[in-house]
Amino acid sequence: MDDNNSENSTRKDNHRIWASLSFIFVIIFFGIPMWWKTTEVYRVSLPFTGIKELSDDPIKVIRNVGIYAKESDRAKLLIGELQKLFVDDISEIRFFEITLPKQLVEDSKSIASLEENVEKYSGLSNGERALIEWNHVTGDVAIRSTRFAVFSKGSTSISLERAIRQWMFKMSNDNNIDPYPQYDVLISILNPRPDIQNVQWNIRSAIESYLQPFVDTLSSLSNFTIKSQWKYQVAFEFPSNQKRDNSTLGRHYSLSTRYLPHIITSIEKRLGNSIHDNPCIHLVVYVPPCESSPLFIYNNKDERITDNDIDSFISPKWGGIVVANPKEIDCGNFFDNNSEKMDIHINMDEIMPILLHQLKRLIGVDSKIARSGTYSSESLHDIEVERYFTYGTMFLLNKATSTLQSLIQLLDSINNIVINDEVGIAVNEAYQHIIDSKEFLKVNDILNATAHAKKAFIQSERAFYYPSMLALLYFPDDQKYAIYIPLFLPIMIPVVLSMKTIWLFFFKSNKIKPKTE
Repeated sequence: MDDNNSENSTRKDNHRIWASLSFIFVIIFFGIPMWWKTTEVYRVSLPFTGIKELSDDPIKVIRNVGIYAKESDRAKLLIGELQKLFVDDISEIRFFEITLPKQLVEDSKSIASLEENVEKYSGLSNGERALIEWNHVTGDVAIRSTRFAVFSKGSTSISLERAIRQWMFKMSNDNNIDPYPQYDVLISILNPRPDIQNVQWNIRSAIESYLQPFVDTLSSLSNFTIKSQWKYQVAFEFPSNQKRDNSTLGRHYSLSTRYLPHIITSIEKRLGNSIHDNPCIHLVVYVPPCESSPLFIYNNKDERITDNDIDSFISPKWGGIVVANPKEIDCGNFFDNNSEKMDIHINMDEIMPILLHQLKRLIGVDSKIARSGTYSSESLHDIEVERYFTYGTMFLLNKATSTLQSLIQLLDSINNIVINDEVGIAVNEAYQHIIDSKEFLKVNDILNATAHAKKAFIQSERAFYYPSMLALLYFPDDQKYAIYIPLFLPIMIPVVLSMKTIWLFFFKSNKIKPKTE
């Protein structure tokens, strides 16, 4: 009887031990992996190494310039001297000799015909430039276009170097607003006394005639959204200083340059640009009332800064202001007739060329003011366009590279941050566009380089400022323990306690030896 009870007890112990082992097996080989997999952080594969090495491949603009001189030895001498003068980490110029029929060059009586012959017989490839020695050039060097320039017989390598730097690299950076893919241009007309002056201006026609052709020319790099607004009862706040003169009114008012920053500060809050995400360029037209006009700007020496009837100034990185004084005859009639209200017509051909000039200076495309007539895109020289695109491409590439490397550094240092598909696509596309843009720069294909740099910048910003990026920044390791431990702990307590029983069971079994008869 005792033997039967002992056998039943042993059989139950065996069942209990194997049940515990099975439970442990399921937890270790199924439960824990499932727990770990369900709490795993999703991370799209990114080119971490490639992005970190982008800085090791500097942005370099490579340009090929062919030189023709009547004497081949002179051409070779100029090439050798110029090659030594142009040693730059960013821009590299490779000079080579062009062979042309001498008679062909001598028979060309105009730069246009000479350029046509050079294009036909020189064998220049796309993006390559030509610098031709020509007897009929006035001065040392004359720049014809982005691809063609001529120099005189007496030109030296030093004068050619200065001309080439002016030709290819000069960029007006003093007032520049950094070149971004999207701008808002806000034209504000300030009428401080709408009760006594009725300012009239067809602003839509003025924009379409002057500004739109210009911004369309630069659309490959930057898109400009031009807006206009009328602001009433917004006046310049500055100490009034009347000065006598020989005009019909017999006086004018001065605005000292030291008050200009204060004026911008006082009107900026009334212009309403803070709600826009894009960089905003302000172009302000201020129409002073007759009682305080004409208004002219004076320097710190109490001297007028210009002799023009219309004064203007630029605030770097912000915009420009034009003071559009009413006509003397209009103000004279207003005072003589004691009118309650007067009509003031803004002359588009006087104001818009100044606004256009300010816009060009602010974005780094500096050129002469078109004094009158309708502006066309032909007024913007192709050299200016190329400079703007080249500078903008390098700027956007640097920004995109810096943004990607900052993002990669963040993702690399925090292993538990989620990288979803949209962020992964944006990062990979930005990285590829940077590489493509650099390759196009090396063959001087500025338009394609600009297009890829623009896309790289947009995609890098999209990845870095992805809306849910902060929401995805959490710490799953903490969650694994904080959330799942209360679930697994009640199950694991009996498992852990049974480990001792299992150990003793197998250890005791090994110690028991069979009895000998």
